[in-house]
Amino acid sequence: MDYNNKWVRDAARQWINDLVQDGTIPASYATKTHTPDYQLPVSPSQAPHQPYSEQIAEKIARNARHIFLETNPVYRVGETFGTLHAAKQEMDAVNAVGYDNYAHRLGMCINGQGGPDQYIYGAFLGGLKEGYDIVRKIWKGQPVIETLQDSYKDMDNNIEALNYGLLHPNDNCRNWLKDFDYKNNRWRK
Repeated sequence: MDYNNKWVRDAARQWINDLVQDGTIPASYATKTHTPDYQLPVSPSQAPHQPYSEQIAEKIARNARHIFLETNPVYRVGETFGTLHAAKQEMDAVNAVGYDNYAHRLGMCINGQGGPDQYIYGAFLGGLKEGYDIVRKIWKGQPVIETLQDSYKDMDNNIEALNYGLLHPNDNCRNWLKDFDYKNNRWRK
């Protein structure tokens, strides 16, 4: 979204005017220098010619992505699923024995870095996927014990990676996995 787009600023300005008209916010908020807590104030040197309502309109436009996307749980679940799907596609492209271990850890580490909500969504989606795998593999005739062990290993990889990602939100997950022996599902050190 282009936050500098005139249409977005005009729409935000109209929204503010509507809030003033119906009494939701005092008219003084559209003219006085009043800054909501989550935004940095605009100094007079930055915009001396702008009325306060235009300053607010620009701030709303700049924060629209945060307000309407990043706090939307549906968007966050989709983002979590997208990360897991990308890791799966990488696993399919590499097509190496044991790379499933690496893909589980990579996708879940990245989701853990998204914060507590993506941690929960990642754990939930990982659990659903493993439940599906258990049913599918047993239905196809794979031994039950082997199937359960594989799903347990995958969930163990998921949880370890989610925990690491949550505790290290600024680390590079690929660097973390550099010392991981995915063929044997263990750390080299």
